[in-house]
Amino acid sequence: TYLEGDQLVGCSSTEAYIHAIAKGCRCVELDTWDGCEEHGFEPVVYHGNTLTHKITVRQIARTLRRYAFMYTEAPFVLSIENHCSVEQQAVMARILRHYLGHRLASPVFRVGEAEPEELRALPSPAELWGKIIVK
Repeated sequence: TYLEGDQLVGCSSTEAYIHAIAKGCRCVELDTWDGCEEHGFEPVVYHGNTLTHKITVRQIARTLRRYAFMYTEAPFVLSIENHCSVEQQAVMARILRHYLGHRLASPVFRVGEAEPEELRALPSPAELWGKIIVK
């Protein structure tokens, strides 16, 4: 979803996400990798082991906050192909929570508690209206 051009040297861009959403796409892909100093040590998205341009998860989260529900409140899926270290996964989670907050579909579990009865069944599409599902 993030590439403009080919998968070897194309440009990764938030504009690609905006165009996909405007065309009705409700599922986008993020190939996430550990970021470096150039990107503020935050996770980046690009087609790994290629010469494609990198964009940060933060840039994408800001874009999705603005555009994911611009045309419809139908559920939106973030398909994350994760190549990040555990530390960078924690950074990515903080970024997604900061920018997407209440839009993130997530059950609440407390350490040591049994799974609540209502979480044993998957939510209906109506219950996910206006929510972002991370898979």
